[in-house]
Amino acid sequence: MRKQGKRKKTPTKELQYLGARISEARNKSGLTQQELAVQCHRGMRHIQNIEGGLSNPFLSCQAPNS
Repeated sequence: MRKQGKRKKTPTKELQYLGARISEARNKSGLTQQELAVQCHRGMRHIQNIEGGLSNPFLSCQAPNS
């Protein structure tokens, strides 16, 4: 029997466009993905997924519980 791993996410055109705009703004600001992740209290992989169109940033915009 074959192991079933995680399904690969497929980026949508909308999320790809949004991710490209976020990446563009981040670069204009002179921030690295790591620096943005720290400022947003998110992991760098999450920022990579957003910029790659794999994650919707609006679903994760809530501030972390303090």
